[in-house]
Amino acid sequence: MKIRRHKHTKRVLKYYHSNFKFDTKFFNVLIDGTFANEALNCKINIAEQLPNFFDVKENKCKLWTTKCAIHETEILGKPTRGAMLILKQYQLAECQHKRQYVSSEKCFKDLINKSVDKKYIVATQSESLKEIVRNTPGVPLMLISHNAINLEKPSESSDKLVNQQTEGKLAVKDELDVIKKMKQKLLENKPQVKRLHKKKKAKGPNPLSCKKSKKKQNFKPINKKNSPKNN
Repeated sequence: MKIRRHKHTKRVLKYYHSNFKFDTKFFNVLIDGTFANEALNCKINIAEQLPNFFDVKENKCKLWTTKCAIHETEILGKPTRGAMLILKQYQLAECQHKRQYVSSEKCFKDLINKSVDKKYIVATQSESLKEIVRNTPGVPLMLISHNAINLEKPSESSDKLVNQQTEGKLAVKDELDVIKKMKQKLLENKPQVKRLHKKKKAKGPNPLSCKKSKKKQNFKPINKKNSPKNN
C-alpha cells in the first residue's frame, strides 16, 4: 500500500512540475486547522511525516499557515485547542487581512491566487476549501484519508488548462507548418532568371613579363703569343 501511494505521489508531483513549473525539490505546504485537527486525531506528526512523504530532507519541506487560520481555531475553543497549538509552530504566510480576520477558506483562496514567489500545496479537510482548491488550476490538494496523508490526483480545472495550452501550442505549430509549405511552393513556382555570363576579353601580355633581355657582351680571348710581354 505504501509503495502504491509513493508511486501515486511521484506521478502527481511530476504532473505539476511539467505543466505548472512546480518545484519537486522544495515544498511549501499551507495547512489549516481542519488538517491539523485530523492529524492529531490520527496521531500523525505532520512535521515528521511530510518530509518522508515527499522523500526529501526536513529542511526542504516548509510548513505554513496564516493568522486567519490560527484565529479560527482560537474562536472555536476547546475542540480545536490542539490544532491551534500545532498551527502556532508553523511559519506565518502573510495574508492581506491583518487584524480583520476572515475564514481560512477565504484567506487561503486569496493567498494561493495572489502568491507569485511561492507555489503552495494546500492541506485541508474542509470540504468548502477542497472545492476552492480543485477549482484553482495548478494547486495540489493534500488531505488525510484512511489514517494516512495523501495527495489528491490533479483536478479537472488543472487538466482543462493543460489541454487548452496544449491545443494552443499545436495550433501555432500547424500555422507555422502551413506558412512554411506556402513559402516552399512560391519558391518552386517562381521563374528562375538565368544570369548572362560576359565573355572574357583576351588580355594583353603582362608588361612586367616583357622586360627587354640584356645583350651579352662578347669578349675576345687574349692570344698569349701576341701579347707585348712575349715580344
